[in-house]
Amino acid sequence: MEILIALIIVAVAVAYYVWDSYLRIFPLSYFGIENVQRIAKWESPEWRERVFSRGGMTSRDWIRVNKRQLKAIDAELRRRNL
Repeated sequence: MEILIALIIVAVAVAYYVWDSYLRIFPLSYFGIENVQRIAKWESPEWRERVFSRGGMTSRDWIRVNKRQLKAIDAELRRRNL
């Protein structure tokens, strides 16, 4: 019985993580529409179409975009310093 309760608790936690990271779509105002527009000009047309037609994005999408932008910024800073 204890194992079943433990499995239910773990399953609920995993389900919430999947829901929050992959399925839950936040409106663009959650991330700041100005921030999204600033980043959108550097992203692909497919990305812009998907995000703006959907009216939002998942938190995982936002994190992925920010990491990609940070890599580009780091590369540019390294290029300028050398």
